[in-house]
Amino acid sequence: MIEKHFTFGDIGLVLPHPGPGYLTSAKAEDGASRKHAAAGVRLTDDTPLWWSSCPGTELLGQALEASAHGPVELCPEGSGEDDAGLALAVAEHLAQHRGPGAVVGPCCLAPPAPLPTGTVRLPHLVRSTATSQDHLPVWELLPAEAAQAWLGGPIRQRDLDFFEQHLEQLLGLKRRSSTDGGPEELSRLLTGRYLSIRFVLQHAELVRTLITTSGSSR
Repeated sequence: MIEKHFTFGDIGLVLPHPGPGYLTSAKAEDGASRKHAAAGVRLTDDTPLWWSSCPGTELLGQALEASAHGPVELCPEGSGEDDAGLALAVAEHLAQHRGPGAVVGPCCLAPPAPLPTGTVRLPHLVRSTATSQDHLPVWELLPAEAAQAWLGGPIRQRDLDFFEQHLEQLLGLKRRSSTDGGPEELSRLLTGRYLSIRFVLQHAELVRTLITTSGSSR
């Protein structure tokens, strides 16, 4: 599987947006309770982008609801304009690869909090040529049941907690795997794959060991 490298064309031109809300490429239908305002355009295919404001206390719930109709980027209070649109591009990429009917939650450049009951947050390990960092996390807010279905097995909170606490080391390991293949035991398993958060959670004990023993942040 070839890893996606996100570019300026994927992100597009995103207009400044006031206050908390979310970006989407799926405009609300006429008569919907929440209206969307024009928010820019994706350059690769001229898809228009839309912005919906909502109170910060309602943001996660409304974004989860909106993500059932199309890709969504969460923009909480205080989020800047830098790199806006990247999380939406990641959500669209996830939707393409998970296929019809699969659940894709709203994505965000910062870890969404507080988590609604029954949800988890997943840090996707993203490569981008359009941001100040070449490797960075983009977070997805996902119902726990949908996360387990996507993972193909149980999702353990202790693994999520560990990798969130060691995110810089995990990104360091990803950089190594992208350049020289990384540690031999990892590169063997990565044949035909790349170091994604799905791979990490499916091989949690190995990746945990590599992070704690190999100094992978170098």
